[in-house]
Amino acid sequence: MKKIVIPMAGVLALALALFANGVPQNKKTDTGKDVKAIEYVAQTYGAKEAKVGDYVVCPVMGTKFQVKDNSIFVEVKGKKYFVCCNMCPAPLKKNPDKYLADPKAASKADKSSVENEGHSGHQH
Repeated sequence: MKKIVIPMAGVLALALALFANGVPQNKKTDTGKDVKAIEYVAQTYGAKEAKVGDYVVCPVMGTKFQVKDNSIFVEVKGKKYFVCCNMCPAPLKKNPDKYLADPKAASKADKSSVENEGHSGHQH
């Protein structure tokens, strides 16, 4: 029986070629929208409340996602703010002004403080 040897560099090159662009050029959303044409809305005090189907930015991590029926949210001052995962509600509840004060705060949250609040070591 012959051994097939595939150089590791070849495997890495193939993996990079397949995944380097992240999303294929022709990738569409569930509704048929071109992924690259989507405008994501920062969730801030001044923004209108997001609803199912909207494309938003998690105010804590800056992750972009589409709001679904089962999306996690935190209610602050009577308004729903959707977050990317179950790790984000705690920091948002603890310090909503930090994450919701303005668009820059929503899209450029201080990741080091999030790591200190138990959000480290996970990726989307």
